[in-house]
This record gives sequence, structure tokens and C-alpha cells, in this order.
Amino acid sequence: MTFEEVLNQAIAMLERQGRLSYRALKRQFDLDDDYLADLKVEIVEVHQVAVDQDGKMLIFEDVPADVCQQCGETYFRPNVFEIMDTIVISDMEPKTKVAVPVFSMADTAQ
Repeated sequence: MTFEEVLNQAIAMLERQGRLSYRALKRQFDLDDDYLADLKVEIVEVHQVAVDQDGKMLIFEDVPADVCQQCGETYFRPNVFEIMDTIVISDMEPKTKVAVPVFSMADTAQ
């Protein structure tokens, strides 16, 4: 599977589940630490579909965005990130929490 395919599937998982841990990504796609770090940069910094907080990924829904008339790229105004930061450091409860399945291979024959 190419990096782009993994990235697209990871973003689709985020959209379906609302939240996703890095451990779940490692498990789902059998990623090593370097690959996961690259994926994290793409998801959090480049595509900006999630926020990293102390090594945990946070998801924001209904984020207002603008679209560039020349290239069609979606972008956020700087104040959107300020609002996200305010939400993250506040005591605000998330709208929803998603349970993430955890699998153990401890009892399986290898």
C-alpha cells in the first residue's frame, strides 16, 4: 500500500470514528515509528484534519473553512486555530467520545 493510500484510509477512519489514537493507526496499518511520524505530520499539520494534544489526536467537526478561488485548496483563517487552542486548553467536554476497539495478540499463536 502506498503512503497516499494509507493516508486516505486513515483520514477516512478519522471521519467515520471522530477520534483515533496513534496506536490504532499503528495497529491498523502495521506502521513502524518513522512511518507513523510521517503520517502524523500529514494528518495534523498538512491536511489539518486533527489536532495533536500531548501525543493524542483530537478531531474537530464543523470547522469553518474558505476555498481558494484560484486553486480550490481549502484553508482556515488564523482565528480558527486560536479558537481550537482555546477549546483544547479549556475544561470544555467534547461533543462526543468514540470508543476505539483495542485488540490483543497476546493470546494468539504467532
